[in-house]
Amino acid sequence: MTLGISADTDQRTVDLYLIPSRLSDWARPGVSAHMEVIVAGGSPELAIPLSAVIQDGLSKILFRRDPKNPDKVIRIGDADLGDNDGRWVVVKSGLMEGDEVVLDGVYQLMVATSGSVQKGGHFHADGTFHEGDN
Repeated sequence: MTLGISADTDQRTVDLYLIPSRLSDWARPGVSAHMEVIVAGGSPELAIPLSAVIQDGLSKILFRRDPKNPDKVIRIGDADLGDNDGRWVVVKSGLMEGDEVVLDGVYQLMVATSGSVQKGGHFHADGTFHEGDN
């Protein structure tokens, strides 16, 4: 491993270069990857992409695939989340290793399952909101 010559103070990262002893099938010119290193005192934690978490009012929610029916999802409201590094967020409870988390379409799922988002309607010139087209 070799340290890079610069660091990103906002992300608190340092470039670290590694030359693997063998290449995986996906490794080819132009493909990049991220390597994370656990230092002494660290411990493995369950984490998901931060983009899988969405705000609904004051609650942070996420969706996981129903293990009994892959065509259904389960909304996890007030998700018990921990630290994040801007890309990944630690999940303290509500998920287990092997659970599938929805990444694409979380906004649409949040709107469909939210009680606080207006589902349809229009505003009048006086500022009042009315459901429906009339």
